[in-house]
Amino acid sequence: MIQDSQNKNALLIGNGVNLLDEDQSVSWKALLNDLKVTFNIDVELDNAFKPFPLAFDEMLHQKRGSNYFDDKVKRLKKYIRESIEKQLEDKKGFNKFHHELATLGYDDILTTNYDYALQKSLDFSFFEAVFK
Repeated sequence: MIQDSQNKNALLIGNGVNLLDEDQSVSWKALLNDLKVTFNIDVELDNAFKPFPLAFDEMLHQKRGSNYFDDKVKRLKKYIRESIEKQLEDKKGFNKFHHELATLGYDDILTTNYDYALQKSLDFSFFEAVFK
């Protein structure tokens, strides 16, 4: 396995590339703020040192309604899916920077993102065929 990785170049991409053109992608801050307002959850979203996953975890534990954690998760996930679909209406879901980074010629690209923006920027028709 070590020999397989010799002389290979890898690129690590974080969420910053999504923030370069918010008109073509989903704003996680907007999504969490929408959840906060819709479900009347008291969680701080303006703390630059609090990652969004931690804020979401706080929301899960503070959400009113069913006492069953699984029910809360299901309801929030359903709402998130609907909110993301609404945010992506008339958007590509990626920006020119995704495409530029994805075509730099690296052997491997690693990302911390939980989205398909890089894949979409390379071949959107393939993405549509696989995930429909």
